[in-house]
Amino acid sequence: MRNVVPVLLVALATLSVAADRKRNQAPPRPAEIEIVEITAHRGDGRVSLDGRVKNTGERAAVGIVLLFDFMAPGRQVITTKRGDLEIATLEPGEEAEFHVYAPEPPRAVEIRVQVQDGSERELKVIKPGPYAIE
Repeated sequence: MRNVVPVLLVALATLSVAADRKRNQAPPRPAEIEIVEITAHRGDGRVSLDGRVKNTGERAAVGIVLLFDFMAPGRQVITTKRGDLEIATLEPGEEAEFHVYAPEPPRAVEIRVQVQDGSERELKVIKPGPYAIE
């Protein structure tokens, strides 16, 4: 019986240290979307936006919506158009293509990209632009 008490005390101390470590661990970084590649071309009264994005965070991004800010000279936002990714979930490290067509806004010379998830939470964007419309 005398041997049991020290063993129990050591076990409780070990559990306490493990619980403290778990509490002090940083949570996984939220999804971050990197614009890997993007092109914007005018033609037939519309702008074609094509490119690739990558989830550089540590969590999956679900229901990604791309928001394209069309800007006039001086970087004044004229309008914003939405485009969805074709895949429902973008896992950490995964890339996906997008192809979006929007009516050509008058005076637009550049675009900038914002990203939201399916809950309309804004996600951090790496290399959001601006990008020239060719």
